[in-house]
Amino acid sequence: MILDHELLKGLLRTLTPALYQDLQIVGKDAQDRCATYLKEDPKVIRYRETLEQDLRKFEAALYDLRDIPGIDSIREYEEDADSGTDYSD
Repeated sequence: MILDHELLKGLLRTLTPALYQDLQIVGKDAQDRCATYLKEDPKVIRYRETLEQDLRKFEAALYDLRDIPGIDSIREYEEDADSGTDYSD
């Protein structure tokens, strides 16, 4: 317990100055600075949006393929995906 206590005190001693001085989370305009720290990179936002668009397109294509008679492999793929089968190899 003493070791845990000392480790936590040490962390507190180093973390407190980092938060208050280095990151400047208090004082004038602190809320704006904190919002900036939490702001997501625009490249990541665009990439996620692109992936979401691709996913919608693929899901629409999969839905259309289901209507083609004789294509059972899509249903088998979906069943395997639901069961956790990995096709990455």
